[in-house]
Amino acid sequence: MKTEMPKNDKEYFAHPNISNSDIKLINRSINHFLYRKAHPEKTAAMTFGSAFHCYILEPKEFDKRFIINEFESRRTKEYKQWAEFNNDKEIITQDEYQTLQEMKQALIENAEVRKLFNIDINFNFQDKYEVEKIHLFNFMGIGCKCKTDYESRQRDIIIDIKTCASCEDEEEVVKMIKDYKLNVQSVLYQLGYSLDYKCQKPMFFIVFIEKEAPYGIRIKYVDNEFERVGLAQIKQGLWKWKNYLDNRNNPDEYWGYVANPSVALCPNWLKAKYI
Repeated sequence: MKTEMPKNDKEYFAHPNISNSDIKLINRSINHFLYRKAHPEKTAAMTFGSAFHCYILEPKEFDKRFIINEFESRRTKEYKQWAEFNNDKEIITQDEYQTLQEMKQALIENAEVRKLFNIDINFNFQDKYEVEKIHLFNFMGIGCKCKTDYESRQRDIIIDIKTCASCEDEEEVVKMIKDYKLNVQSVLYQLGYSLDYKCQKPMFFIVFIEKEAPYGIRIKYVDNEFERVGLAQIKQGLWKWKNYLDNRNNPDEYWGYVANPSVALCPNWLKAKYI
């Protein structure tokens, strides 16, 4: 099995160890995970998210990885020649670049964000830290991996930044944590950090920032019960993956949703309406 440390995003995603995103897919079904591995997707939203993280956390790398489209139309010959010449970079629009600048300013203006990242008003980090740090580790006998947005061993913290449409409503934020399994991410990253460095469990903070002005911000960390659920979901996913590896050649095994027929129970609200 490949064990060398990935040097970039491409190598990280190709590395066979199981990630947070993999666990979420595996828990849906093994077939969903295998399909996504064979058919990776790259949406405009994903490109913007990558550009945001790079612009905020690795600004010196931004011009190497991204380029701004200054053409009015992508249909022109000039644009196609320009895009081909810059095919080693991801393309974002002028409006998206403006949004990145404004989002960074919103982060800088938030005193709690400055305190959490330990940055000055120019977003210069003030202590020892690492960004896009990769951890490879074993848990339950399965190779796992994670890549933190920001971590500080000096303070034993991990910070993950999430862009979102809105974080106005507290209940919606909790729903995002549940729906996107951010509690799973929290626990897996804490495991990777503590096992890699052989130290205590770090704090895991999530910084939510809206993608539209005035770019509202909320900072969250999950409670012990949320983490217990996250750990259970990690164990469930790794157990399913181990079971697949041990039995993948068995023709009687099915790797989609539960194959056995089951009864559909009539919901109480429907019975009350008609019976």
